[in-house]
Amino acid sequence: MNSIYREGMRVVEQFLQRYAPGCEDPRNEGARARVGVLAGWLGIGFNLTLFGVKLAIGILSGSVAILSDAFNNISDTGSSLVALIGMRLSVRRPDREHPFGHGRAEYVSALIVAMMIFVVAVELLKESVAKLFHPQPVAISLPMLIVLALSILVKLFMFGYNRAFGHRIDSSVLLAAASDSINDVIVTSMIVICAFISSRTGWNADAPAGIFVSLFIFYGGYKIAREVISLILGGEPDPELVRKITEMVLDGDGIAGVHDLIVHDYGPGRRMASVHAEVDEDADLSAIHRSIDAIERRILKELGVPVVIHMDPVAVNCDKTNALRAQIVDVITRVNPRFTLHDFRREEEGESINLAFDLAVPGEMGEEERQKALGEIEKAMTELDPRYRLIVQVDNHYAP
Repeated sequence: MNSIYREGMRVVEQFLQRYAPGCEDPRNEGARARVGVLAGWLGIGFNLTLFGVKLAIGILSGSVAILSDAFNNISDTGSSLVALIGMRLSVRRPDREHPFGHGRAEYVSALIVAMMIFVVAVELLKESVAKLFHPQPVAISLPMLIVLALSILVKLFMFGYNRAFGHRIDSSVLLAAASDSINDVIVTSMIVICAFISSRTGWNADAPAGIFVSLFIFYGGYKIAREVISLILGGEPDPELVRKITEMVLDGDGIAGVHDLIVHDYGPGRRMASVHAEVDEDADLSAIHRSIDAIERRILKELGVPVVIHMDPVAVNCDKTNALRAQIVDVITRVNPRFTLHDFRREEEGESINLAFDLAVPGEMGEEERQKALGEIEKAMTELDPRYRLIVQVDNHYAP
């Protein structure tokens, strides 16, 4: 199996290099669109063929499970069409109403695919339940089993190219199509098994198989919808992208620290980022500005992500301030290891010592829990020195 998979991937790579070179670069919208459109047309052709063949066999045999699988294929045809349209729309250039482009059209098309799957699943479930209470004999034949077996092979092929294309161009729609195809393999295999059981034992497993098919289709739609809704709402950014941006910023001249990295996702190839970079408050402003410009250009060139870097001046060479920072970091870590601190400043005001900083906490942490943690931090610092007065700005963690 591994050798077959490797050979298949080699063929895919050769095809993509000839048909759509550079498609893995999200900024190469033309090549990326060609891959998505090709996958969409292939899906339409294969699914229409499978629908016609299974519909004929389902009617001739009276099998509700096969009819269910046939209508699952026609829903897959609609899904491929929606995916194709979504891929075409996603590469449209920005306009006055959509200055960040139309990349999220791909996410919307994937959500429409999920809704179509839900509708088909509900209708087929109703029909299968009716058949459960009013069973009808199923005519099992060798041609029927052969066609279903060929259907499994076709769906395995569709899973393979959709998965390979989807990973290569980072397409949620094509990866959803791949997931749907492997679900179809499992469903059709179940139908073949039930048909074999019926022929051997006389027990009519058609209605239960139809119910299973419907529920499995519904679950597949739920998984797709959950993933796509997360993308539309704004999910957690790619940890690898976060790591690379952080490392590139820290590699810049004069950069002492990084925090508040936020990645904005406007669709494949349309990610933007903003980040705060800590710099020595005594550094030459013009030199730091040149360094930050160089970092922004490097990130755009190597990662394809426009990034805006905000400078935060901090005391880098003040031993007293650094000692206090280490002290409060130790306290914060003991209260909650997931807390981080940045923008630390020390100011003496009469007999008080003001310790001002931003505290980054997990976004899911409730207000009551946050206030309790702040109280513990203030109590611990006051016990160390009664002159300490904390001025804290609480931020959310936006990146893992």
